[in-house]
Amino acid sequence: MKWAREQRTGGPGAQLLLLELGLNASDLGTVVDLSIPRLADVTRQSRRTVSRLLAELEGLGALERADAYDGTGGRRVIVKLKLD
Repeated sequence: MKWAREQRTGGPGAQLLLLELGLNASDLGTVVDLSIPRLADVTRQSRRTVSRLLAELEGLGALERADAYDGTGGRRVIVKLKLD
């Protein structure tokens, strides 16, 4: 997603995470049902780092997020990229 490439983040880990979110986003910028473990695996970062970077990207105004939990107690992330 071109938008994700053009954003300036705090570093390469945050940029990689934003690019992965962009690849999984709808045309409206919504990413649903991505787990922290999956994001960590795909971006080759720890779960803790992914959680921290999501908060950092939210603080930069690149996204809004909400946490959700599935029936097994697993944590999911619902993200809305701020495309405007």
